[in-house]
Amino acid sequence: MNKKTLFKIASVILCVSYIVAYNAPASFKLQAVLIGFFISFVSIFISLGFGIKQKGFINYLILPVLFSASSFFTAYFFQNLKLGFAVFVAAIFGVLLYVNLLCQNIFLVNAEKKEEIPLTSVSRVFTFILGQLSLFLLGLMIIKAPFFIGIKVVLFFIATTLLSKFNFSNIKLVYKVKLEPLVVGILSSNAMVALSLFELEDIYRSLILVSLFYIHFDILENLLNSSLSKKIIGEYLLIIISIIILIKIF
Repeated sequence: MNKKTLFKIASVILCVSYIVAYNAPASFKLQAVLIGFFISFVSIFISLGFGIKQKGFINYLILPVLFSASSFFTAYFFQNLKLGFAVFVAAIFGVLLYVNLLCQNIFLVNAEKKEEIPLTSVSRVFTFILGQLSLFLLGLMIIKAPFFIGIKVVLFFIATTLLSKFNFSNIKLVYKVKLEPLVVGILSSNAMVALSLFELEDIYRSLILVSLFYIHFDILENLLNSSLSKKIIGEYLLIIISIIILIKIF
């Protein structure tokens, strides 16, 4: 069975499992979501299994797994969607997972050949944007979860550390140290603690956390590349100001 067929199967499994989990009775909803996510995880692992001998294979699983987790937990926390719309959302998630797996295939081929093949740059951009979307949904789910703030911070720390590890593994950098993902995770989780002191809508809180994650990651990347400039700092300020205006408007 070729790679694309495996990727399509993994995407269909996510779609079907999402719809089943969404339609599960309220008393069994969480179990259905967890089972669906586990099945999706297994299908993702199998579809990318051809690269298991590749060094750093775990990095190529990070984004598909985080995206799958964020997808399934929307079925748990947003239970008032009409079935037709839920099916539409499931189809979008399936397509995004399929493209995501294609991108991971490109990264694995790059690692095997030790050179970049066509569409690598496009794959980097797509996976970075998808990572931001996944973190936004995960952040929203973590914020909404009925957990003590300490548990929420730990979960967000894990998510941001893993995602930044994936991001750093896909950019051209010669590391002097390998603590960058950990630094991003610590900064992002501290931001969650700081935001917990303010009264904000959950969606805005998650949006701010994702924006700060991007800023933390990008600052470290530019520092490592020695390319941090006033123009880039101005872009960060523009992002922060835009978010503040958005919150004030709505």
